[in-house]
Amino acid sequence: MVKPYKLIFRVALVTWLTLSFLGGCGGQKPKTGRFTQEEMAKLPDPIRDDLPAPTGGMVLSVGDEVVTIEEVISPFSDSFQQMAQGSDYQTFLLRARPLVSDAVQGKIIDVLLYKRARKKAPQNIDEALEKAVEQEVNRFVAGYGHNYAEAQKAIAQMGFDWQGYRDYLSRLLLVQSYISEEVEYDQPISPGEILDYYNEIKQERFTSEGEIQFRVIDIQPGQLTEEKIGPDETPEQAAARLADALYEKIQGGADFAQVAIDNSHGHRASLGGLWRPLTLGSGSLAKPYDKLETQAAQLEPGQVSKPFPSEDHIFLVKVESKQVAGTTPFSEVQHTLEEELRIMKQRRSYDNFVNKVVNQANIRNADLFIDYCVNEAYQRYARQAAG
Repeated sequence: MVKPYKLIFRVALVTWLTLSFLGGCGGQKPKTGRFTQEEMAKLPDPIRDDLPAPTGGMVLSVGDEVVTIEEVISPFSDSFQQMAQGSDYQTFLLRARPLVSDAVQGKIIDVLLYKRARKKAPQNIDEALEKAVEQEVNRFVAGYGHNYAEAQKAIAQMGFDWQGYRDYLSRLLLVQSYISEEVEYDQPISPGEILDYYNEIKQERFTSEGEIQFRVIDIQPGQLTEEKIGPDETPEQAAARLADALYEKIQGGADFAQVAIDNSHGHRASLGGLWRPLTLGSGSLAKPYDKLETQAAQLEPGQVSKPFPSEDHIFLVKVESKQVAGTTPFSEVQHTLEEELRIMKQRRSYDNFVNKVVNQANIRNADLFIDYCVNEAYQRYARQAAG
């Protein structure tokens, strides 16, 4: 059991939580707006005496904090500008609303979790956070070769100055510590669960179909010129003689691909006789080419078949690559699947916890605020696009 509010530096979890807070709740279906552009234009700005002076306009109340339109839509300014170019409002709404909805829900979650974390934190938490933040800042600067100026450019691209970045880290670490206490991450995983998971995804992830790729020299008696047919030979006899000669030439070290270019009558002769990969056992080749797969399946990569007839063709085949069908054994992937299941359980635990927090908070007018943000974004960036 982790001691209360001991700051836990788990890189994977920090990354995961950062994405959660900044990106909102995943898995939510995009929604279209409840209000048309005309209806939005008629909605009055709510009158509140407790609004921060600089924000103005409509805001979303989350407890005693507010989420402003500007902080929701500004991070997407480039995307919204592109969406607004040449688009009517309904088209813009369909594309922009999912982004705005995720951003607003992310802000709501951020505020709610931070308020809970701050409420449950011990009195001396600020001192511990300051030390933790200093370590993280030093680690961040070290990642840029201890070049303070380069690190400062990086945080500026993230939308922070140094103080803002420190405040962000402090908030993130506090929330991370709180969640580590409230969410049950270390849930046991039984061998049976892992095996069931393996069987569920085995066909998709761990079963490979056999595949083969080969080159072909295709000798067709009807395509032989007169000079290639002896005085006492039929075209079929001349084709068989030529195929035997080419086989001996290849066995003597000649390049199969070049021999195919020079002699094959097949439709892929200019490519050195190279055929596209085939799935073994698929039966995808029609006659007379079906025998190509049968013969090639008996060879290993690099081997060349002796000439063999198939209707009005005599073929030589060289296998380029071959992968036998098979399934990765459970024992080879057991530990990987156990870790995947652990992460999935952690994610479910986190999602259930966050959903409970949001439902208890009963945030009102979120949909109205989202539509208002979309409308404001369109009005702003459509005007910019129009010049």
